[in-house]
Amino acid sequence: MPIADVTLIGAPDVPSDALAQRLADALSTALGAPRGTTWVRLHRVDARDYAEDGGAPAGVLPVFVELLRRGWPSTVEERGASLRAVAEAVARVCGRPVAQVHVLA
Repeated sequence: MPIADVTLIGAPDVPSDALAQRLADALSTALGAPRGTTWVRLHRVDARDYAEDGGAPAGVLPVFVELLRRGWPSTVEERGASLRAVAEAVARVCGRPVAQVHVLA
């Protein structure tokens, strides 16, 4: 059962209606999890409450995903592919570049 805490910095770049549900569906698909087993908690942080040392580059609004999952793939390559799939799914749903999605697993 994957559990994801998604922290979105700033307003989403897409309509925010049912954003948590869209993330849960996308993550379930990306991880190959059975329907009804992926949980998502969405946290929104105002861009004014986010900082990087030296100042964040203009237009950079990251998304942080903390992912808890039982049964990760057995090889490093498969795990990397799974984490890439998660980052791509979150980027697509949130309308952010994949380079701004950070997955902690």
